[in-house]
Amino acid sequence: MLKESDQKPLSPELLRLVQAYWEASNPHARGGWTRFGLEMLREDRAGESIDLVAANVPFELAGRRVLEVGSGVGAVQVVARRRGVLSSGVEPSLAGARAAAHLLRERDIAVAGVGCGVGEHLPFGDGVFDVVCSFQVLEHTRQPDLVLEETLRVLKVGGWFVHVFPNYGSVFEGHYGVPWFPHMSKRFGRIYLGMLGRDLSMLEEFQLLTHGRVAAMLAGRRDVRIAGWGSALWERRMRTLQFSEWAYLGRLKAAVRLLHHAHLVEPAIGLGHALRLETPIVLTGEKLDQDALES
Repeated sequence: MLKESDQKPLSPELLRLVQAYWEASNPHARGGWTRFGLEMLREDRAGESIDLVAANVPFELAGRRVLEVGSGVGAVQVVARRRGVLSSGVEPSLAGARAAAHLLRERDIAVAGVGCGVGEHLPFGDGVFDVVCSFQVLEHTRQPDLVLEETLRVLKVGGWFVHVFPNYGSVFEGHYGVPWFPHMSKRFGRIYLGMLGRDLSMLEEFQLLTHGRVAAMLAGRRDVRIAGWGSALWERRMRTLQFSEWAYLGRLKAAVRLLHHAHLVEPAIGLGHALRLETPIVLTGEKLDQDALES
């Protein structure tokens, strides 16, 4: 049974619910539930997500209304509420929402909630939240452009968004844990992953998002100011190797460590910036007052 030093043990019923969610969401994943599924419950991992949001918005999160799109089993909600954040979440999977509700009850957090919903049609009114965030979710949505539209709709003027997702213009695919050819299409992705003996069902679900593709989704919108794409974070991680090894990130860290041994880190950083190879993308921005801009 998973137990962190600073949290109570998790009940067998909660673990059953989370396992059911993991297996339904990842029917062909290698390594299985015990290798990756339990990471969803790690509060230190959830804390890293909240820290990333806090580092990318210009105000304290405590006391602010924050919406997490794609809440999974609710670990981020637990950590956020403990830090005084007025957090809510939506999760498209009923199994995930049930597991999240159980986790929140076990952690004695009754005021937070994770409801069923999709990012393309958020079940909230206009201008409700100070922050909208997501973590490795946008690539799983059916219409990421609509998710970005809905993000801006439910944000208050002056509110911020932080969406973290893989860059398919980069050289690593984290879901499969394999090297990736930048900007590879799904057609060639099927051939490549097939040669590696990998199941292709996950690939069919992905949106192969890149810096250019996402920038095009937001082009022409006067109600948004893009503040960053995560380049500084990527550069710092490349130089310091200070990033966790969740899922397959240990493989990526091993590759970066080889660059260090070969004294190629600085050339790799320069090439990465030139070709927009940074991953993950940490898309941050502010909602502007469109009426004020037009007056």
